[in-house]
Amino acid sequence: MMAGLREVTEYHLQGDGMTLVFHRGDDEEMRLEYNDKVFSGRALYRETTVLGLVVSAIVETIPDLHTVFLTVIIPEAHCPPDARSVPVSTFAVFTTKRTSIAGPDLVSGQIDVYKLVSPLTGNAWQRKSVMSARNSKYSGLIYVKHGGVGSKSEGPVYYLQTGKGDLILRYQDRHPWEPDYKLEFFVRRMVEIEGKLAHEVPEGTAVLNVEHVRPTLATSVADHPVL
Repeated sequence: MMAGLREVTEYHLQGDGMTLVFHRGDDEEMRLEYNDKVFSGRALYRETTVLGLVVSAIVETIPDLHTVFLTVIIPEAHCPPDARSVPVSTFAVFTTKRTSIAGPDLVSGQIDVYKLVSPLTGNAWQRKSVMSARNSKYSGLIYVKHGGVGSKSEGPVYYLQTGKGDLILRYQDRHPWEPDYKLEFFVRRMVEIEGKLAHEVPEGTAVLNVEHVRPTLATSVADHPVL
């Protein structure tokens, strides 16, 4: 690599009404955000091919009907020393795998149906990981908003409001449209959360992988220690 060039690690992409954020890293850090939903770990499939890094996630499942996968091609890119980011362009594919109550063998016609989203355009840059090596404690108010509004994956996104900004909460593996019943119990309550901070995005939002959550007696976010 030419001296001064930096390999980009974070991509922000838009196209056909959807927003994608992808963060490169090791198995714990690699994440795909699709319309405010976060996929990582076992929920994120990845493979390096001649096209680039290929990442996929299940964004919709309807039993006995179909499963929808989102696949995004992540191009390798380098950022010059005199720039904060570089423009990138790529594409994504929605794959609908049709099935039936007896599996795909009873499906008539094409089983795999594709929808191409092209181009996906945006910017990419190098961002240092802020994954903590150990669990830390974060305090504030849990609230919920709907993400992916108007899409098939519309569903709840859980946040922790703190004195220095909000954190997206990720507790248990779930489909984007499903509620997290463990976090639902604490919505609109002051809590203390033990977990690992995963990564930041430019707007200042970060993802907090929750290990433990418990209620507190605080009556205001200002009563809590800040980040």
